[in-house]
Amino acid sequence: MDAAAKWAERLSVAAEAVAHAFEVAKEDTPTPDEFTDAESDVVAAGALMAISPVIGMIQYERATERYAELYKKAETAAAQYHSSVSAALTDVGDPMVPCPAIASEADIPKIPVGPVRSGEVPPDVQYLAGQIPEAPAGPPVTIGKTTKQTFFINDRQYIGGDPFENNFNNLPQVDSSGSPIAYREYDRAPYTPGVPRNSDRIVMGTDGSRYFTSDHYKTFTKF
Repeated sequence: MDAAAKWAERLSVAAEAVAHAFEVAKEDTPTPDEFTDAESDVVAAGALMAISPVIGMIQYERATERYAELYKKAETAAAQYHSSVSAALTDVGDPMVPCPAIASEADIPKIPVGPVRSGEVPPDVQYLAGQIPEAPAGPPVTIGKTTKQTFFINDRQYIGGDPFENNFNNLPQVDSSGSPIAYREYDRAPYTPGVPRNSDRIVMGTDGSRYFTSDHYKTFTKF
């Protein structure tokens, strides 16, 4: 009985700690309305780029930065909450014995996920993809030992126009009529000498297809 009473006391203290951690997390986490407003600002800035590219790009960068700040704040609050709860549960101790796993990881089949899926892409990707076909070519640049083609959109230079070989056949090889599809790749971010390129690419096919990859060709979103 004495041991049970001590455990009950630890349980009460832990419950108070968890409740406090929840209140702190609730205060530190951005509200759904804040996320909705930030997302609306990103979409509005993306639409503005079609009307006023320069102003739209500036507002888009600010809006995405604001959204990223909210996201980071939410992640930090969640991490702190889980840390506090884990510590509280650890302090409770026995007889709170963890339940055994109902299955090991080896018992759960891995369901393969295809590299291509349909979905939404960031507004600036939509905008750039629409501008690329008519974008004037720029002078080639050398990245390492490789010469890359470039193009201009709104007086900003981008790397793009080189063939995408589709070596792993992640994208369709032929169109509906059986004709081969050739692809070309384009950077999402403007070219800045001396700054490494990120992993975001727009890939466009001769059949009119458009894909976006944010992990350097591991997965693609068709849009």
